[in-house]
Amino acid sequence: MQTVVDYIKAHIYRMTHQPIVPREVLNVLVIASTNQYYYVNQKSP
Repeated sequence: MQTVVDYIKAHIYRMTHQPIVPREVLNVLVIASTNQYYYVNQKSP
């Protein structure tokens, strides 16, 4: 899960050139990626 967060931070840094990511934005992205992760895991046997 940490790698997903690091990837999101790196992506935002590349897009905005700002190393600090607002916690609200990070939480939304983590929740979305977590939901997608669980969804994929549930669909696969």
